[in-house]
Amino acid sequence: MKYFVFITVTVILLIALSCAKQTTPTGGPKDTIPPILLNTIPLNKSKNFTGNSIQLQFNESVQIENAREEVIITPIISPEDFELSAQKKTATLKLKVPLKDSTTYTFNFRESIKDITERNPVKDLKIAISTGSYIDSLSIKGNVFLQAKGTPIEDATIGLVEASDTFNIFLHKPTYFSRSNKEGEFLFENLKPNKYLLYAYDDKNKNLIVDSKSELFGFKSEPIKLTADSIPEVSIPLINLDSRSLKILSSRPYNTYFNIRFTKAFKKFEIQNLDSSNQIVFAKTEDNNNLKIFFKKIEQDSIPLKLIAIDSSQNRIDTLLYVKPNNTKATPEKFSATIIKSKLTAVPNLLTSSVRFNKPVESINYDSMYYMLDSTNIFLFDKSLTQYDSSENKYTFKKEIPVEFLLPEEKTNEKEERLKRINRLIYSKAAFVSIENDSSELIQETIQPLNELNSGIIFVKVNVKEGVHTIVELVDTQFKLIDRQLNSENITFSNVPPGEYQIKLIIDLNNNGEWDPGNFFSKKEPEPILFYKGENDKQTVSVKANWEVGPLLITYP
Repeated sequence: MKYFVFITVTVILLIALSCAKQTTPTGGPKDTIPPILLNTIPLNKSKNFTGNSIQLQFNESVQIENAREEVIITPIISPEDFELSAQKKTATLKLKVPLKDSTTYTFNFRESIKDITERNPVKDLKIAISTGSYIDSLSIKGNVFLQAKGTPIEDATIGLVEASDTFNIFLHKPTYFSRSNKEGEFLFENLKPNKYLLYAYDDKNKNLIVDSKSELFGFKSEPIKLTADSIPEVSIPLINLDSRSLKILSSRPYNTYFNIRFTKAFKKFEIQNLDSSNQIVFAKTEDNNNLKIFFKKIEQDSIPLKLIAIDSSQNRIDTLLYVKPNNTKATPEKFSATIIKSKLTAVPNLLTSSVRFNKPVESINYDSMYYMLDSTNIFLFDKSLTQYDSSENKYTFKKEIPVEFLLPEEKTNEKEERLKRINRLIYSKAAFVSIENDSSELIQETIQPLNELNSGIIFVKVNVKEGVHTIVELVDTQFKLIDRQLNSENITFSNVPPGEYQIKLIIDLNNNGEWDPGNFFSKKEPEPILFYKGENDKQTVSVKANWEVGPLLITYP
């Protein structure tokens, strides 16, 4: 009898413990329905709130995930100043700091609250509470996108502050902030009438301050005036621009040259030799962070130079430097030459090739530079057509090729001979000699002539107001520049190899022939960029051999 009682009690206890333990149910259809909000304490849009916690009651048990990143409270309350927890069917937000008087607060829980079965998040859960007698009800909506590609940016931080001349997005946190969804869209609600500064950034380090060295950012140059009868809709393009001041980090003899190192990349530079009895040449590094001064002739221990350098934000250095060679014995850096772009077209019948060097070039051996069509047809470059870009330390070489060698096979009787063609661009060993008397290695590449049967044509029509200056660029799917044309209403891109391309329209506000990224401190936004979009907003254009595309219409605004 005692044994029977013991077994019975044990079974009852096991059943009770099993019932008491909260577990995820097994079997049955998958739960796809998120928790349903039943009630909030205090109620949404409550006024004269004086408490320090908010309770959210749901129809099922919930759990909390990533509250520090998901929960957005505006005006801003830092993640360390609140705590979100869950107990069965109730989530509780506890505030560790007092709320401001007569202020409307918005609590956006995003995807921080989920059920405990399939982790389905509660969607679009927001509540507004006022510590005063009035709920502010104005709003601003918009979208953010990567300007260089025309694509939306998800989870960008959008900052909003009352307009002020002293606010600095690189030093200060916003009063209000939001984050963009997958479509790049954002929304601010429960705002009061005022003038606001609006900006956006890719807040990688989650500190709510723009770090232009590593984060994308964008801004509206003019304050947004928010009134009772307006709901502004704003687009903010984000760019990659290091807005820190341009400074010289070091300037000293290094290896076989004098090196000037900057805190960041510069865009343009000018060097003036103030003593003509000395001869110098210079080259910049590929990352635009260093200038190398080489000495051809030096009469004194040091040479006075005037250096002007400008970065993309128009920060400027204008200074006097004294440079001198390294008197210790050093091994020169290896001389390198790199082909950066080559093209051979039938119309016009021209071969063009650009080569960049890591040192100044002292001499060029044109007999060692040629295009080999086949074993018997070799074409040397013309010295008279050579162009030099000192700012890039780049040479562009050109050669007119007889058109009969570039025609399609169907238009020539040399079909069998064409099968033997090499189509090789060759810069032989020692084609270039540097300022330090070392020579280049062999560099070469295969270049197929582009003619009417193996390339296509794209026609573009630009529709802008009279007097608006434009740049139209043809880029590939990796946004590499293929061709560009300035200030033309009807544009033809010829000799386009088969593939996928994009058409990029730049509104050149200052008519300087290049895109300008603007400057926050000068209240200048980046120059506008638009991409051609076809059916279903498709941004790419397909080009086939012996095919014409267009005219493709781009309209601004």
